[in-house]
Amino acid sequence: MNMANKNGFERCINAIKRKILIPVIGRGLYHVDIDLEGKKDVLLYDYLADQVLAECGGTVNAGENHRFAKACFEFLKKNGHDYWELSDFLKDKLAEVRLVPGDSLWKLVRIRDLNIFIDTACVDLLPRRLKTVRTDEIEVLSYTEQEKDLNFLDNSLFHSIKNSEKTLVYQIFGNVENQKPAYTERDILEAVTEFQRDMTVYSDNNLFRKLKNSSLLFIGCGYDDWLFRFLIRTIANKSYALPLRSEFPCSFVVDDFSKNKRDPSPGFPRFLENYDVIALQYDDSRDFVNLLFEEIKKQIPGGIIDEWDFPGQVFISYEGTDKPAAQQLATNLRNDGVDVWLDERKLKGGEDFDEIIIKAIGRCPVFIPLISKNSQKKFPNFKYYVKEWNLAQANWIKNRKKYHIIPIIIDDSSVKYKEFIKFNPLKIPRGLKEGQFEELVIRLEDILK
Repeated sequence: MNMANKNGFERCINAIKRKILIPVIGRGLYHVDIDLEGKKDVLLYDYLADQVLAECGGTVNAGENHRFAKACFEFLKKNGHDYWELSDFLKDKLAEVRLVPGDSLWKLVRIRDLNIFIDTACVDLLPRRLKTVRTDEIEVLSYTEQEKDLNFLDNSLFHSIKNSEKTLVYQIFGNVENQKPAYTERDILEAVTEFQRDMTVYSDNNLFRKLKNSSLLFIGCGYDDWLFRFLIRTIANKSYALPLRSEFPCSFVVDDFSKNKRDPSPGFPRFLENYDVIALQYDDSRDFVNLLFEEIKKQIPGGIIDEWDFPGQVFISYEGTDKPAAQQLATNLRNDGVDVWLDERKLKGGEDFDEIIIKAIGRCPVFIPLISKNSQKKFPNFKYYVKEWNLAQANWIKNRKKYHIIPIIIDDSSVKYKEFIKFNPLKIPRGLKEGQFEELVIRLEDILK
C-alpha cells in the first residue's frame, strides 16, 4: 500500500472507530453470478444493460461509461417512456441473478459500526444482505418522484439508529418497486437536485444532520466525471465555493479512475483535494472492502458481526460425523442465494444447549435435519442434534404456517425419528447437487419469497 493510500486508509478506519462513517455504495460493488447463462462474477449493471439493449434493440458501445443509464434511456425512448414496463422487465431479470458468494457487500454489512447506508442502486440486494446478517430492524427508505418530501426521519428513529438498534438504507435513486426510479442520467440529475433542495429546506432533518456531521465513503461509484462531482458535493452538503479543510468530517472515494473512467478529467484529483475528499486508489473496490474487513477485525474488538450471530433463513442440523455433508449442502445452498445458518463448532453431547443455537433455530423459518445412518441409530436426549430436532418440532407445533421442517436424507437410510416421519423428506446424497437438490431449492424459494 502506497503512503497516500495508507494515510487515507488509516483515517477511514479512525472514522469507523468514531462511528462517524457512512458508506455511499455504488454499482461497482454489485457483482453477480448469472444462473441461466453460466456466467460467473460479472457486474450486475453491465448484465442488466445488455438485457435492456437486447430487449429494445438499442445500441450503446461496450466502452461507454454509465452504460446502464444510457441503455434505459434507449428502452424508454422506444417504449413511450413507460417506467412501469422497464421496472417489470428489470424485476424479471433480477430474479435470474444471485450475488457472488462471499461478495464484498456481505463483508461491508458485517462491519458493526456502519448503521446508515446510502445506496445508489435501484435493487434490494443491499437490504437483503443486511437482513441476513443483522438481527436489528432494517429501515429501507427510497426516493420516488411521487414522494419528494424527504423529511421522514423523526427523533425516535434517529435516536434508535444512533444507538445501533436500527439500520437505515436510503436508496437515493429509488427502487424498481417505485413508480419512477432514477434510471437515466436525466433522472439521476433530477433525484440529486431534489435531494440537494431538501437538504437546504429541511436542514434540521435528522438524516441530513447525520450526513453533514459524518465522514462519507464513496465506494464503487463509477459515474461520469461531472455527475460524480455533483453527487459528492450534494450528499456531503458542500458548498460550490471551496470549503474549509478539516480533520473530520472528510469524505473518502475508493475508485481507480484511470481504469473506470473512459476519459478521466485531469482536474478530478484536484477537485477531490479541494473538497477534502481523500482518493484511495485500488484496481477493484472489492480489494478495499476485503482489506477494510480484515483491519476492522484486527483493530476493533467485536467490530465484525460474527457468523454465529446471523439471523439466517435455513438452519442445518447434523450429527457430528455428518459435518462434511452439512458443509457441502450449506455451500451449495449459499451458492444458490440461500442464507444458511450452520453451527460448525466442535460441540459434544452433554454440553449446554446455548442461547445462540436456541435463537438461531427460532429465527430461521426453515429447519433442515440431516438424516443418515449415523443420526438414526438412536435418539438420546443428551445429544446436541437431538436437542435441536426436539426444539424445531416444538417450534413447528407452535407456528405451522411460518415454520417449516424439511428432512434431508444424505445416504440410503430412512426417517425413523417419529416426529419427522410426517414431513416430505428429500434425498440429496452427501449434500451434493444431486438427487432432489433442485427440488429443495424450488421449495425454499417458495417458502422464502
